[in-house]
Amino acid sequence: MKSYKKLIVTLIMIILVIVGLFYFGRKELQTNDLTNLNTNLLQIQAKVKGLADKAAVEKNEAVLVGNEPSEEILKKFGLTPSNKIRILTQEQLGEMGLPKIEGDQKYLVDYGTSEVYYLDGYQDNQGNTYYKLSDITNVVIEN
Repeated sequence: MKSYKKLIVTLIMIILVIVGLFYFGRKELQTNDLTNLNTNLLQIQAKVKGLADKAAVEKNEAVLVGNEPSEEILKKFGLTPSNKIRILTQEQLGEMGLPKIEGDQKYLVDYGTSEVYYLDGYQDNQGNTYYKLSDITNVVIEN
């Protein structure tokens, strides 16, 4: 009978350890994903600021990289059409000198404000979706 109780206590302890590892491991993965996304967006923002400054100095908006976004995308983010709002593809990011970013994500950039939008968005544990770098920077991973 005593060995049976010891076995049950041991199994419960093992289950608790596994659940704890899963719980904290998942949080760590979410934190790493958020950090990587934030870093990528900050790199893009730095390049956008540089190109915007270059365009202003040269008085030539042709140096601004990216494609014109659709009306649907502009509406999604509450933006008005402007020649300073562009969509960047992976290929264009490479042309800007940025390292390859995992996946086939696209980013919306506003050269006028230097805001960067992640078109897929980042969803937190509460189901809130964030698109703007300025919002993603403030996301806190909660349990």
